[in-house]
Amino acid sequence: MPLINFSWVIPGKLAGTSMPGGYSGGTQSLQDDIGQLAAAGIRRLLSLELPDQSLSLLCKNAGMQWEYFHIPDFGIPENVDAFDGVINSVQQSIEQGDAVCTLQGGNRQNRYGTYMHCRKTVYAWIR
Repeated sequence: MPLINFSWVIPGKLAGTSMPGGYSGGTQSLQDDIGQLAAAGIRRLLSLELPDQSLSLLCKNAGMQWEYFHIPDFGIPENVDAFDGVINSVQQSIEQGDAVCTLQGGNRQNRYGTYMHCRKTVYAWIR
């Protein structure tokens, strides 16, 4: 089954998707979704909500870097400096040729929109 809601925001560089394994559940589904992300060229995953605990190990086994950055439901980052650091770190990954994917849960609690808006603004600014 294909990964649900995967799309490139900046083709080959920045993507977004629902949380892997989130719709069909189970370890096999999570493993399949991580495999699909790896096959798409994703090398770094940024989760905006706390995912399944096995995600970190599966990412490592697939050769991907995984990190979690908390953004409250329907909110904005609580630590602006830390958020700025994440944005800059993702930009560095993209500049080094690593495709990055941001993960968001299925209920779309505006974390994804907040992040992607900031991310695309920085990308457009430095181009």
